[in-house]
Parts: sequence; structure tokens; C-alpha cells
Amino acid sequence: MENQAEKILSPPTDVDLQKAMLGYETAIQLWEVESENHHSEYNSMLVANSVILAAIGFSYQTTNFYPPAKYFLPIVGIVMCVSWYMLGKRAIEQAIFWIYCAREIEGKFFHPIFKHLYNGHLFGRGRAIEFILEGNSRFRRMKFWGRYVKRQVFFNFVILIFAIIYIIVLVIEIKLWFKIDHN
Repeated sequence: MENQAEKILSPPTDVDLQKAMLGYETAIQLWEVESENHHSEYNSMLVANSVILAAIGFSYQTTNFYPPAKYFLPIVGIVMCVSWYMLGKRAIEQAIFWIYCAREIEGKFFHPIFKHLYNGHLFGRGRAIEFILEGNSRFRRMKFWGRYVKRQVFFNFVILIFAIIYIIVLVIEIKLWFKIDHN
């Protein structure tokens, strides 16, 4: 039991620091890859949903358009919006996991030397961060809108707009179907 306490309190060896640097770099790279994948998925889904909306618009311009497709396309769009939202949530959770891994390593091994991720977290929360630039101390704080308007809120808003459009189209088509069917 005493050996474990001594091991925890003893300073890290050079080998421990090298392993920590490797782990830190790996976690940062994995975080970056997850973030890039999230943006790629978002862009792909944006294009796919735009194509579906274009097909829906085309269906209203063409008299020979296959009638069941007018119901099928908005349903596919709604399913894609739900998938899009779920993929986004998963990608964010994965990215957060890797950034937390890197922050843990930074705090455990490098905190006295540097604390970039920790400061980035505080900066994102609106705290003023001190930078030493050319020997001078400067403080920088994220502006109000940057702190309170999150990127993911806008991403989700775009998904919601597509979903609302699909729902409106589907409701219109269902009403038209009942109107034609009952007359």
C-alpha cells in the first residue's frame, strides 16, 4: 500500500513524460480527426438534404412525376434529419472524449509547463486568459457572442429547418391525398 502512495507522489520519470507526450499528441490528433469527420458528415448530410429538397421541388414542376415519391421523399428527408442529428451528437461526444483525455494528461504531466487546453476551456467560458507576448503580459477574453452562441446550436437549427420543411411538405401531400380521395 505504501509503495502505491509513493509511486503516485513521486515525480514522473523521463520515460513517463515521453509516454505522456505521445498520449497527449495522440489524443489531440484523434480529437482533430473526430472534429473533421463531424464537419465532413455535416456537409454530406447538408448536400444530401438539399438534393432531396430539389427532388421535391422538381416533383411539383413535373406532371409525370411518380405520385408515391411525393410521400416517400419527405419521409426519407425526415429520417435523414434524425440520422443527421444523431450522428452529430455522437461525433461531438467522441471529440469531447478525446479532448478530455488530452486535458487529463496535460493536467497530470504538463500543467506547470503549459496548460493550453485548460486555458482554452476557460477562454470558451468567458474567463480572461493571460498571454506573455514579447515579454509583455496581455489578457484576452472571448467576446460575449462567442461565449453564448454555440456552433452546434446553429448546426441543429439547420437540421430543424430541413425537418420542418419535410413535415410541411408531407402534411400538404397528405391533405391533398385526402382531398382527392374524398371528392
